[in-house]
Amino acid sequence: MLIQVVPHRTSAPDGIGDYAVNLATELRDRFDVQTLFVAGAPPGEEVDRADEWPTLRVATRKSEALIDVLRKAVRQAPNASLVLHISGYGYAPRGAPVWLARGIQSWRARNPQRCTIGIFHELYAKGPITSSSFWLSGLQKRVTKILWNNVDAAITTTPTYVAQLASWRPTAEARIIELPVPSTIGEPASIPLYNERKNRAVVFGRNGVEDLIYRQNRDQLIDALVALGVEEILDIGLRRAHVPETLGPISIKALGRLDANEISKLMLTSRFGVLSYDQKRLGKSTIFAAFASHGVVPICIGASEPSQAAPERGKHFLASPIGAATEIDLQSIQRALLIWYRTHDQAALSTAIARLIQAARDD
Repeated sequence: MLIQVVPHRTSAPDGIGDYAVNLATELRDRFDVQTLFVAGAPPGEEVDRADEWPTLRVATRKSEALIDVLRKAVRQAPNASLVLHISGYGYAPRGAPVWLARGIQSWRARNPQRCTIGIFHELYAKGPITSSSFWLSGLQKRVTKILWNNVDAAITTTPTYVAQLASWRPTAEARIIELPVPSTIGEPASIPLYNERKNRAVVFGRNGVEDLIYRQNRDQLIDALVALGVEEILDIGLRRAHVPETLGPISIKALGRLDANEISKLMLTSRFGVLSYDQKRLGKSTIFAAFASHGVVPICIGASEPSQAAPERGKHFLASPIGAATEIDLQSIQRALLIWYRTHDQAALSTAIARLIQAARDD
């Protein structure tokens, strides 16, 4: 049995929630391990997720309430290991859930033998001096350090995060595993080749992505898609702002929110996917993971410093400016992207968790 602590358990789109449910499904199907969820959102705060997984919620966002709900979870699953999903903004509006850190610290002091694994989706925010993230960064960092010091092992998504965790706790460096996030909308068994797809692009993501892509980076997007001969964009997801019907010579079809199966089918018939994301942190993007798992060649727009580690610009994805399309081997990029993705897919993640739990029990 496994207890997973997550920020939310809701029917609304939620990257960490979907990640955790997919992990639960894989652990059950591959290793016959069942999951009990503990949600960091109190009752009535969000629409409950309607699925097969039992869930306990904290009564309120206080350390005492977290300890109480973990006690209830342990009574239901006496021998369970604990997986803690860590992303500050999921548990607190300002990204510094002191209540979570204090609760886990107190609970671990009373349960030092129970295997506890931290999945670090985020460490702390950074920003200009005019932003709240700049002033709260120190507190966010202290909270994350407390959580890191109270788990037996860590899984995180980027080389930068691995290095930061290792610097905070050098003696535990060997117990940090880098695994970029897997897709939360499926991993098709059969992937059509690049040249078997329609020459169109997919824009996929939550509210707000439309401003980044169609307005802030409009010219970059047009230049990139025109260079690749793309004439149509499929826009998938709920939107706060109006999605234009055209962008230069490119038509846009706004499809709204679709279920995972519908999104998967559209991706499998599309050559490209567009996102605006920090290239050094692509390993933590569920959108990039969805493109990768479906063999959709990602196009990363917006100013960003390229990463020296995988995924690599030009090898696993394209970035603006694209250059001459005739000089790009898109079939090779698709192939390299799929090979990279399979090193950290759902099977790899569930296997890593199972091995960490077994290693803790063997100690």
